[in-house]
Amino acid sequence: MNQSISILHLEDDAADAELVEAILESAGLACRITRVQTCDEFREALRQSEYDTILGDYSLPAYDGMSALRLVQELDLDVPFIFVSGTMGENAAIEGLTKGATDYVLKKNLSRLAPAVNRALRDAENRRERKRAEEELLRAKEDWERTFDAVSDLISILDKDYRIVRMNKAMAQRLGVTPGKCVGLRCYESVHGSLVPPEFCPQTLTLKDGQEHVAEVHEERLGGDFLISTTPLRDEQGVFIGTVQVARDITERKRMEEELRKSRDEMELRVQERTAELNSYMAKLEQSNQALQDFASIAAHDLREPLRKVISFGDMLRQESGESLGQSGNDYLNRMLHATERMKSLLTGLLDYSRVATAAEPFKEVDLSDLIGEVLSDLEVRVVKTGGEVHVGSLPVISADPTQMRQLFQNLIGNALKFHKEGEKPLVTILGSTDEQWLRIVVEDNGIGFEEQYLEKIFAPFQRLHGKSSQYEGTGIGLAICKKIVERHGGSIRAESQPGQGSTFIIRLPVNQDRYEGV
Repeated sequence: MNQSISILHLEDDAADAELVEAILESAGLACRITRVQTCDEFREALRQSEYDTILGDYSLPAYDGMSALRLVQELDLDVPFIFVSGTMGENAAIEGLTKGATDYVLKKNLSRLAPAVNRALRDAENRRERKRAEEELLRAKEDWERTFDAVSDLISILDKDYRIVRMNKAMAQRLGVTPGKCVGLRCYESVHGSLVPPEFCPQTLTLKDGQEHVAEVHEERLGGDFLISTTPLRDEQGVFIGTVQVARDITERKRMEEELRKSRDEMELRVQERTAELNSYMAKLEQSNQALQDFASIAAHDLREPLRKVISFGDMLRQESGESLGQSGNDYLNRMLHATERMKSLLTGLLDYSRVATAAEPFKEVDLSDLIGEVLSDLEVRVVKTGGEVHVGSLPVISADPTQMRQLFQNLIGNALKFHKEGEKPLVTILGSTDEQWLRIVVEDNGIGFEEQYLEKIFAPFQRLHGKSSQYEGTGIGLAICKKIVERHGGSIRAESQPGQGSTFIIRLPVNQDRYEGV
């Protein structure tokens, strides 16, 4: 074994020192030997360097081995000390070993020296390793104790008889005691002030099955609500020896939860009250709307009969007495008949508007391409008269009220043909597209258009953007009917337009119409 060791040799005989060095080297020990003879030399050598072992003669003219041993102990040096002497008797050897020497070797038997040195070095290394392990264990214990006492949770270590083995400072402070005062007491006596464990005790459950258990409890003696967990504690062999119980203060959390619950209950109550108010209001509004629609339908129907008589008698008056009325009388008569015709158109529009709700039909499958084809057939005369063109893209089959869908497109296409530019043939394009939820239909024309400020106004009943004397006839009810039809089908309609640049009407209808049927 080749190793380099540093040796301090207390020896006055140079020949003996050389012999010792030769013996150790022959045994495979590479040595760096410092030889001293006096107390001062020995002390100075210890001050300047560290040594792996010390060899000392028992008796020297100026110093002795026992004094050297005492000095090493006074300086608290952990270095093996071996007596190497030719004059050391048995009693002296026993005294030296008793006072702390590692070994002794007689000069007449130096064959024992190398084994003694090796053994001393091994023992010293084992001793240092053990010391390092003990120091590390001590540091770990101190760290654990600092952590144990620094944690804000309340921690107790319990044995299998519910007795407190240890508790941290936080737990002791809650109980108003020092950590050591409760050691040996049963936890339910110290914490709950009872003679038996409480029913919720997780310690009891852990003792039964050896598993972790958690309980949420309120404890006045600890001053609040706590989440308590009990974890089994086992020794190195895995034997169940007790538990670690941790109590986390959740008082503030419980307070906030209670406030949140109260706020939620109050909110739910307000929502219920508000919902009841809204339902009552909606019911009254539906009754009012229904009454208004019924009135509009009845009024429009009943008023047309006297209006027809006014028109009939006006025509008879013109035929039978027109010449006798003169120019002024005929002018008044013509104005009256024109006004009654307009009144008739308004009543017809009002009746159509009310019928969107009162005369609705059940939804069924409608092929929009076929339906628009029928609409164009109805509008054929107007298309030919205006020289217009209507281009229809691919449109799907949907679930809808067929009569209302027909009226919707008849109004939109009819308007596009009506409001065309002077001297320019109308061009109408109808396109459709779908995604997972919505059908989008675009009706676009190249007509006269209108200002953006009227985008909402045009969908209100009887709203016209052109005066009564305009070349564009109408009552202003058509787009209002369109809006009402689309909304009945759960969709929306909007317009985009600029004066002189045509108009675009964009319709969005739900792909799934089941929820809107009958609305």
